[in-house]
Amino acid sequence: MRRGFTFIEVLVSLAIVAFLSAGLAEMVIQALAAKARADRVAAMTALAVEKLELLKTLPPDDDALKEGRYEETARTGTSPLPYRLAWSIEDGGQGTLRIEISVAPEPAGIRAKPVRAVLYLSGALGFQP
Repeated sequence: MRRGFTFIEVLVSLAIVAFLSAGLAEMVIQALAAKARADRVAAMTALAVEKLELLKTLPPDDDALKEGRYEETARTGTSPLPYRLAWSIEDGGQGTLRIEISVAPEPAGIRAKPVRAVLYLSGALGFQP
């Protein structure tokens, strides 16, 4: 009796390995795409928080807290992409300011939902920088 594998057995085993490897490669590609999306959202969130924290530290009579719409392009250390920050400042009544910020990737070809946040500043409630 001969020992070893037949040619058909080797072909079947190679086909199974190739099939499993293709599935694994697809999972790796999907995981890398999900990580890239998560990195973009984290970078946009960090920029939004950074801008809101900066605005919170300003005195109430600062020109940067005047009502209006503002935009700027910024980069973060964790992402090579530039991001567009757009924020509006409105009088919320009773001594409050409503600040709404939106951060989105600057290149138009990148599909990503913008990160949005709203901050209410009120000197009457004792929140002073």
